[in-house]
Amino acid sequence: MDALPPSAIVWLTRPQGPLIGLAARRAGVRLVGVGAESPLTDPIPFADDAERFTDLRLAVTTTEARTLLLAAPPPRGPESDDAELLRLARSRNMSILSLEPFPGSLTAAALAEAAAWAESVRVIPLFCEHEAMQGLPDVLESFGPPRTVSVSFRSGRACSGLGARLFDAMHLVHTTLGMPESIDACVITEVSASGLRLEPAESLRHLHGDLTANLRYSGARAAAISLSDRGGRWFRGALALGEGGCLRLDETGVERIGPEGETIESRPEPGRPVDAVLEHVDPLALRSLAGALERAHDPRRARAAPPDPAPVLAMCEAALLSARTGQPESPATMERMVRP
Repeated sequence: MDALPPSAIVWLTRPQGPLIGLAARRAGVRLVGVGAESPLTDPIPFADDAERFTDLRLAVTTTEARTLLLAAPPPRGPESDDAELLRLARSRNMSILSLEPFPGSLTAAALAEAAAWAESVRVIPLFCEHEAMQGLPDVLESFGPPRTVSVSFRSGRACSGLGARLFDAMHLVHTTLGMPESIDACVITEVSASGLRLEPAESLRHLHGDLTANLRYSGARAAAISLSDRGGRWFRGALALGEGGCLRLDETGVERIGPEGETIESRPEPGRPVDAVLEHVDPLALRSLAGALERAHDPRRARAAPPDPAPVLAMCEAALLSARTGQPESPATMERMVRP
């Protein structure tokens, strides 16, 4: 008898329904529960029989599913709620896959045990874990230390918020260059009906708009990021420059160009057919999310330990603080505030 496909419950917003339903289907994951803060009435592809709920914690305590997919942030509450949700999921032997940063702040990360995070939580889809990035550490080792890194990530709102793009980008920069000394950032938000530009959200999870930032390091190193959750189509790409030349990274593969312009290495990702999708579902976002879900549920794949969220969250929160103060801010200072 064939084994049943892995099952999951998902917490989302109404616009995310088509993307999540199709991604789960493509990844071979069965959605047995679909929840949101307001009752969902819209059909969700391949989840017609899924139970609908509005109480996330009650759903976690009553489901037989072994995966909780947080496509949207959990309901607003104190920062300790993240640690409580993590402990509740662990008591039910559930793993958490989150499109948004989870834990959602440095304070919440400090409240969550490091071991619990490493064993139970994975933020997806991270650029460094994409199929096209397999072997990236070896490529970086042969390339040599980068001088500068430039990151451009964008998406539409049905995928996830600007905070998710920021966490993903900072994870990539931290992987390649480490922790910067300071971050100088600007967030461009929506304009209100009265014509005033709205202030950036103080919470990483409720951040929307466009974000640019310059990251300063000691020595001859620097990074720049340009992000948006209002970019329409999904795209994630980066450039690294160093003595080894130019290293181009995106979800189509890796290309290394030498200092004289010669192509040293080109590793395009093997293409997989993209299924016919519903209108307004981004096919590249679908492919990225489905691939991440598939890898997370495939027992044949080695499961690397998730990164410590604290340094990445410190970089994210320094960027948010800089956007509000108009001054460069130090990630190390942000981290020391909750990790004395």
